Amino acid sequence: MIVKHPFFSLLFLLIDLFSVSTVFAQTNQKAECDCLEAFTFISNYVEKNQASFRHVVTADQRPAYKTFKRGIRRQIQKEGKRRCSLFLHQYMAYFKDHHSQVHAESTLDVSDPDQLKAFLASATFRNTETVVMDSAKAYDYVKHSNDPVEGIYDLYGSYQVLIQKNKNAYRDYYGVLLQTKSPTWEPGQVKLELKRMAADTYQYQGYLQDHSLSLELLTIDQPVTRIGEWTKLYPVATTAPKHVQDSIPTDLTTFKLLDDSTAYLSISTFSREYLSVLDSTFQALTPVLQRTPYLLIDVRDNGGGSSLAYQRLLPLLYTHPSTDDSFTEYLATSGIIERYENLLKNSPNPALTSYRKDLIQQMKQVPEGTFIRLRQDQPKADSTSKIRLENPRKVVILYNRNCGSSCETFVLAGMRSKKVVTVGENSGGYIGYGNIMTIPVPNSAYVLESSTTRNPALVQYEYTGIPPMRKVPAQTSWIEFARQELGRP
Repeated sequence: MIVKHPFFSLLFLLIDLFSVSTVFAQTNQKAECDCLEAFTFISNYVEKNQASFRHVVTADQRPAYKTFKRGIRRQIQKEGKRRCSLFLHQYMAYFKDHHSQVHAESTLDVSDPDQLKAFLASATFRNTETVVMDSAKAYDYVKHSNDPVEGIYDLYGSYQVLIQKNKNAYRDYYGVLLQTKSPTWEPGQVKLELKRMAADTYQYQGYLQDHSLSLELLTIDQPVTRIGEWTKLYPVATTAPKHVQDSIPTDLTTFKLLDDSTAYLSISTFSREYLSVLDSTFQALTPVLQRTPYLLIDVRDNGGGSSLAYQRLLPLLYTHPSTDDSFTEYLATSGIIERYENLLKNSPNPALTSYRKDLIQQMKQVPEGTFIRLRQDQPKADSTSKIRLENPRKVVILYNRNCGSSCETFVLAGMRSKKVVTVGENSGGYIGYGNIMTIPVPNSAYVLESSTTRNPALVQYEYTGIPPMRKVPAQTSWIEFARQELGRP
């Protein structure tokens, strides 16, 4: 099973087009910014205005943070030109906040001949690491390799690479292009890098069409058949994969009876866009669910949306009165106040005007750097029906690493019920921080996205995710394991 963390994706664009007079050239001259200057701006802003900084860097942690920051600065001074985005990512990852990140924006249009010509003449293209590589020798090499990661991999028929051991300070493997259909890449160029972080966990550094950097944290199971979106072509694995996640339905909802006493309901998203459809679907299913003893709710790959989307399901889970003691705390700083005031002025939203005005007023009444709770934000008693339904008697909520945000709050709501068992693997960990502000980094193409709120009760799950009550064992069908859990007393 491959676990992806899209919140790690950072775009890296360092392009010098000199006199090229296209929008692409103008934008990417900004991307050729002084990396140290960009880092100084970002770190200064984060230290003053980011909720996760205030939570993570407590007084006793400041010496460790300062040491870490000096290390990032030294790396930038040494190799900031080529690996600026990598170092900025490493800095932001320190705060274990999935919502806060830095990325660079690109305007490259490969269908525009002038832009493509300018890109192929740019420093970014010319300076991309290139290795002399022969395809026949590459196949012969991996044929005799005992390393399970090494091999020939394909990306949707557009790229083919040899992934081979090649260790330096930033990687353990690199992926060298053997074939490409992209006009912005050539055989021999390094398309990806892998850095081993733990036994089966790797930092994936993939270079996109414009050679900008995309960062992900991947879990690579044995035997290796895929790395992220790359499919292994050769050598082909001869043993079964470690995890068997079955196929995950992609329709908005999927409902079926697995047998005469077990119902299966998959939900691919809780997006606000589908609130009315989900509500009417759950309402229509309620009578049959109330006649069925066992219910398996599958929210694998559900990236969340709105907690309003699952409210009609909560009465099916209810067993006893409970209180949701999570609440949002807002960081009050002059910088955040200024941005809320700009939102009031430049992005008026009648539905949010009263909330923003009240928030600004409360922030101005407390010292700089204080976390506040809105006056109306108090612990919430369970608002579902106070009737414990006879059916379903037992419910399993099945989830994986791609369950995030309101999918995770649904899991937590289920965990307050005595009839619910959670099954799968740790969720995504997008639950402790939020309310993101977007800040352009001066004199660069970088944009900083920074959290301004925290939820003290949920910060423990940020980054690491919510552990299931029952973890699916290796070489086991997730659906079958979940059904077995339904049958346990």
